[in-house]
Amino acid sequence: AAAVLAACCVGGARGDNFRFGDIKWGNCFRQISTDPAVLARNGDFYDPRFPEVCADRSSRLRVGFTVTAVWAVGANDNSGRSMLTYATEDIDAFKASPEQPPYKKMCGSLRGCKLRLSRNTDTPTHERRIGYRLGISDAAGVDFTRPSPVPQDAIVSCPVKDGGPSLCPNSATDFDFTIDRLSEDETLVYARYSFEILFPSEGDYTVFFEGCCRPPSSVGDPDIYTTNNYDNTFHLRTGVSVKFGASSLPMKSFRWTMPDIVDLRYLGIKGDNAVCVSPTCSSVSDCFSQFKLQGYHPDDAVVDKVTFRLGTIYEMGKYKCVEHAPLSNPTPTNPNVWVVNTNRCPASVVTGLSGGEVFVPPFTSVQDFDIGASTGIVKFSVRENRVYQMTIMADVTVFDDSRGANIVLSTPLDILVRVNEAVGNDNPPKLSVTEDVSKGFQGVVPATLRSDAISIDCGRPTWLKGAYTKQFLRVGFKDDDYRGTCSNEPQFIEWINQAHDLPKGVEFHWGVAPGGNVTRLNSGGATPTQYGLAYLDLKWTPACEDLSQVGKFQWCFRAKDGFPNSFHPLLSAPSQVSIAGLEDSSCVNIHAVGPPVPNLSPAFTAPTRISACNRQCCACCENQAACPCWSEEGCNTCENEYAETKTTFEYTVHATDSDPFTRVNFELDFPVGFAIGEMYNTLADLNFTMRQEGVSLPRLETNVKYGCGSTPYDDCVSNPAVTADATTKILWTLPADKDRLDVEAFKVCYRAVEEVSPSVDVDLWNTTYGTLPNADSCWVCFMLNVANQPRWLDDNNDVTKPSCESGPIKEFRFAVGQTSDNVVRLEAADTAPNQNIEISVLADPGAPSGATLTSMENLGSDNKEYGRNFVFTPQLGQEDTDYPVCFSATNANGLSSKTCCVRLRVIKGDPLWSFTKVWNPRKACWNSCPWGNGATDECVDVGAASNCPAQGVQEVTVGCSYKMSVAVQLDNAAYTTRLRVQQQPQCDECVPGGIGVPLCGSPSHTNGSSCCGNGMCDGAETGMNCPQDCPMDTATLQPHPSYPNDPSWAEFSFTPSKVQQGRTLLTCIEVFDTTYGTAVISGNRGGSRAPSICMVYRVQSCRYCVPPGATLKSIAQHYLLNVDWVRLYNSNPDIPNPNMLIPSDLSDREPIYIGPRYRVQSGDTLLSIAAVMRTTVKSILDNNPAIVASANLDVGSQLCLLLCSAAN
Repeated sequence: AAAVLAACCVGGARGDNFRFGDIKWGNCFRQISTDPAVLARNGDFYDPRFPEVCADRSSRLRVGFTVTAVWAVGANDNSGRSMLTYATEDIDAFKASPEQPPYKKMCGSLRGCKLRLSRNTDTPTHERRIGYRLGISDAAGVDFTRPSPVPQDAIVSCPVKDGGPSLCPNSATDFDFTIDRLSEDETLVYARYSFEILFPSEGDYTVFFEGCCRPPSSVGDPDIYTTNNYDNTFHLRTGVSVKFGASSLPMKSFRWTMPDIVDLRYLGIKGDNAVCVSPTCSSVSDCFSQFKLQGYHPDDAVVDKVTFRLGTIYEMGKYKCVEHAPLSNPTPTNPNVWVVNTNRCPASVVTGLSGGEVFVPPFTSVQDFDIGASTGIVKFSVRENRVYQMTIMADVTVFDDSRGANIVLSTPLDILVRVNEAVGNDNPPKLSVTEDVSKGFQGVVPATLRSDAISIDCGRPTWLKGAYTKQFLRVGFKDDDYRGTCSNEPQFIEWINQAHDLPKGVEFHWGVAPGGNVTRLNSGGATPTQYGLAYLDLKWTPACEDLSQVGKFQWCFRAKDGFPNSFHPLLSAPSQVSIAGLEDSSCVNIHAVGPPVPNLSPAFTAPTRISACNRQCCACCENQAACPCWSEEGCNTCENEYAETKTTFEYTVHATDSDPFTRVNFELDFPVGFAIGEMYNTLADLNFTMRQEGVSLPRLETNVKYGCGSTPYDDCVSNPAVTADATTKILWTLPADKDRLDVEAFKVCYRAVEEVSPSVDVDLWNTTYGTLPNADSCWVCFMLNVANQPRWLDDNNDVTKPSCESGPIKEFRFAVGQTSDNVVRLEAADTAPNQNIEISVLADPGAPSGATLTSMENLGSDNKEYGRNFVFTPQLGQEDTDYPVCFSATNANGLSSKTCCVRLRVIKGDPLWSFTKVWNPRKACWNSCPWGNGATDECVDVGAASNCPAQGVQEVTVGCSYKMSVAVQLDNAAYTTRLRVQQQPQCDECVPGGIGVPLCGSPSHTNGSSCCGNGMCDGAETGMNCPQDCPMDTATLQPHPSYPNDPSWAEFSFTPSKVQQGRTLLTCIEVFDTTYGTAVISGNRGGSRAPSICMVYRVQSCRYCVPPGATLKSIAQHYLLNVDWVRLYNSNPDIPNPNMLIPSDLSDREPIYIGPRYRVQSGDTLLSIAAVMRTTVKSILDNNPAIVASANLDVGSQLCLLLCSAAN
């Protein structure tokens, strides 16, 4: 029977026999969440070669499966008995597919990877099927407690049910597997087939892949003649349990990482045996080798629930014979009675149900074969060099909450074990994690455990484990035969390869070597010594969106040794275990870390000024009546930036991402639209305005700098390795030839974006995680204003405002102590609102003491105009001084106006004497300006009297009353002034050489001259200007009778006395301030302007002003103390009537002479003159008060004498 079966199943001299297979599965369901507990209960199935599988992830009843298989390939006859009907064609197409450097054996394109597996539906005995049955894959077989599905619904012919011709055009005849790779000698093809099943209801199911046939016993490659189960059917089955809702059951299966064949050395390995003694078996109990089953469960929660066992005869392939149909006498209590379909199995298999069993394990004795249930260590006899078929089941025992009991979910492994005689080859290669620096064997991956895996972040090419940080994963192998001290010669590693399929994107790299795909290490030279050391570098950047590339993995490797001469090579055993139980693992535990969940967006940090999300904020619209000022983002402030004319506006943007491997970049946007409060309705409107003004929209700096932190952009040296820390600038270059631009404020928005690598499948990412791969920041915005310099608001009609914009420098005059009208009004405006203009005094030249600035004022509802007052109250000591003061108006952007300067002049009062007139007592009328300018004694019309000089000389006569009417104007200062007779006056302009009443001892006093304070009334002194020396005058200064309430008007009256005759007197009426006196009155004298108006009174000697009604007799009696009136008459020969000295019409009051005037001769003395003139010295002194008795007489001076007065 076996011979008949072999004739039917073998496809040629070599055959395309099934020699290895396993199944893995993962639930399709994924719930989008950021909760780790929820994510842990998600399925993880994805196969990039079958992207349509699990494209729908909405149901927990949908599960994805992958069948991995290996066939021996060779010549085939394309008959219906052949598995790979088009093997040669498909493999040639694969080999011609685009190269995926640097490892040609990896599939380079989807279409170039097809491997068509004939379903052979016309021959049920050899039919290959994929499908499912009710119940879990265990010894109970079929679950008869539920109705079986319709057969055609339980059989898979396409990766996705009802996928249609476009998805699986060959589904009626073939399964379109995809080729993963070829063996090094191209005699084996490794392929896989993924599919999904949407189960009809929740419950337990067994999914299977079955067919015919296994390798033969004597035909084809002698290395794979199988000792057991040769030519038999195969049936790989895995258990899965699905629920409608979340449950405690696994969402993914155990995954095998075993090679297609386990190579064990006949009689065991020599090992590190210094005496080179070949191993021998002394008894059955010690003639075995050990290796560890390689595989893992991706779910940490069930790792400790995995056990291993040898498959039953049904799991070896006999399940193919059990028809998917009810029992002929079905009862739930009799489930072990099978319904066998003889059309589905060869006769020998069917016969085995009741006769001799054709499915057998490699060995029946535990001394020859044993599996550690918890350790997975396989003990395998090596007493004979044969090939064995072995079916291993990985059982995951989990507790099902819903049924309150454990269930077992099994995953199959169908594999060959070869005991290799390997004459002259004592040791197989084995993976080494120990460096040998002396031989260049360094950088190899260290030992790993599931709990201490080497990690790699998805989207990154860097492998990390402690100090191991590399851009490659270096897998090193060594062969203990390299020493060349035993019978064999030094060996080398011929090749290193993966033991099982690796994820998409893994690349192999190696150095220049004589052959194979490894970097071999030797001593070099013409005849180099082989070290038996080699390594292979793997590079990988896991795709975050591909679930088959993230999570926990176990990558296992194997190597083949070689020698220049012919000998039988050995393959490394999978995770070889010594007799003492020491394991040499052939695997690397890997954790490909998925993307962060949630993926946090980049955050703006300093020196970025604005970081809060505000795209929906209105555009500073509090000044726009039509602006709908609301925001979902709760905007409370208006962010503004200002671009200064003639410059380039710069705004630094700095953002960091929590994922250090993210590359951050930036984007700009310019929202427009009246409805959201913008100044421009469309972007076209904004662009048009820009073009009109010769500018373009702002842009981002071309070069983004990385790793700057808080360092300003211009000072930063970019570090391209720190891509999660990015800095750029927003630039807006304004024309260099325009002082002002007519561009309204517009909104500029920026955001930080995570760059998406071109290799990322965005749609797949969205399907997998429910989000886009990049988490961009929100938009952050500000209103960009053209920061035209603030301008001054000049007003030529406002005397308080300077001419800042138009010039020239304006002068402002102030009086000491002035508290009203002491303001310089300053106003400035900006083209943009909310500029908060600040008007300030420039430090150079500064401001005088007594100056202050009032608070800033917002002058309008548009928030564009501002003002404040500069108030100056000069202090005493600042009078007659000029102070330059300059101002600047600065806006919120730091832009300043042109400098505005003024001149502050603290002035003294500059009196202007006006409407001055004097009373003419002779004519009894007023004269205007009687001094100088050809004045006469005639009365004149003084109604239109004009300004007169502020000083003059008047001849006056004793007894006449003289009046002077004065008015003073201080039209250039705000002083409170009064008029008074000046003490100790001085008038340099009154007479040649000047005249004054100096205070004794003062700087203006000359020793020996008259002065005020010496006790003598001499010189120009009067009782009013020097009361300490002179008796009180007959003089008054009173308010003007016509303007009694105006202190600037006054009337001075003066009647010279007898004791003043012959003297020259000085009387000055000065202006003074009631607070500051004369300190604030200008001392300049010229024309009608002077600090005082001065009158020099020259009192005539020997003359007397006749009072009305007087006669010569009465004058002689009263004025001259009873002098004979005849003598008086003789002194006035022109008087016609001594009894009527003044005409009745008072038209003339000519003064009379009271005596003759004697001119002093040389040698005269007062005594000699008195003797000659018959008078007395006392009389001479009385009538000449200017004469001092002790003083010498001046020759030529005149004396007034009363003749013949000695007797009186």
